[in-house]
Amino acid sequence: MLKYPVDYAVILDNKINSMKNDESDFSWSVLLLVTAFSSFLFSGIIKLMDGYFSNLFLMVGGSAFLLAGMNWSVRTLARLASKKRRKHRFAA
Repeated sequence: MLKYPVDYAVILDNKINSMKNDESDFSWSVLLLVTAFSSFLFSGIIKLMDGYFSNLFLMVGGSAFLLAGMNWSVRTLARLASKKRRKHRFAA
């Protein structure tokens, strides 16, 4: 059994704050968006030169773009839930 009472909201808030600090180090969304942009650009340039290219580049670009969008939306929803939780916790 625990010796001291644990406030899980404080622990969760500390984890969220540490995640915010980690986000400034490396962003998966930026990496995925650069990958998508590069794939689409490369495919477009090859197509302009009337060259044959595999649809693999378009699939990679589309997948990277979708993953970046999912990453952004999940991160945004997590931030909104965190802000809402803080408002309700201090409202009482």
